Amino acid sequence: MCSARSRYHRHSKDPSTREVIQRKLLKHLYGDHVRYWGAKLTKLINQNRDLHHLKPGGVPFGIHYVSRPWWVPRLQYQEPADFHILPMHPQFPDEKDLIEVTASLTELDIEKYEVNRFLIGLLGLPAPAEEFEKVLGTALMAGIAKEFKILQRKDSTVFLWDAALNQAWDDYVEEHAYLVTAMCTRIMVNLITKEAMQE
Repeated sequence: MCSARSRYHRHSKDPSTREVIQRKLLKHLYGDHVRYWGAKLTKLINQNRDLHHLKPGGVPFGIHYVSRPWWVPRLQYQEPADFHILPMHPQFPDEKDLIEVTASLTELDIEKYEVNRFLIGLLGLPAPAEEFEKVLGTALMAGIAKEFKILQRKDSTVFLWDAALNQAWDDYVEEHAYLVTAMCTRIMVNLITKEAMQE
C-alpha cells in the first residue's frame, strides 16, 4: 500500500504455485484501486513538495500526515526509509482531498491484508475446482486457470477430497463469509474505478 501500515514484502525469486495464484488474485482484485488512489496521493505529495520549493529527481518524495508517513511504492523504492518524507506544508490547501485519499488507502490496505490471509488459508485446502469457483467466481478463476491446474495436479497426488476436508472447507468459507462478500463487492466496483482512471 502507500502508507506506514503498508505490508509490502519482497517476493521470493522462485515463488510456489500457491504464491503465484495468490498474487494474481490480489492484483486482479486490488490492482486498479491501488493505482487509482496511488495516483491521487502522488499528486498531493507533489503539491506538498512544490510548496517546500523542492524539485523532483533522485529520491522520491512522501508526505507526513496524521502522525504517519505516506508514500507510493515503485520499483526499488518500497519502504519509508527509501523516500524523502516531507511534513505537510503550513500553506497546504484544503485537506479534504488528503483526508479522502489517506482514509481510502487505509481501508484498502486493511481489506487487502485480510483477504490475503483468507486466500492463504483457502489455497491451503485442496478443494475441487468447482468449490473454488463458487467462492472466487468465474472471473477470478479464469485469471488463474493455468496455475490452478498445476496446483490441482500437485494436490491430487497428496490429498484425497473426503467428507472431513469438505467440512473443513465449508467451515472456513462460512467463517470468512464477510471477506467473500468484500471480494465480490470489489470485483463489482472494478469497472467504476477503471472508468474513473480514464477520465
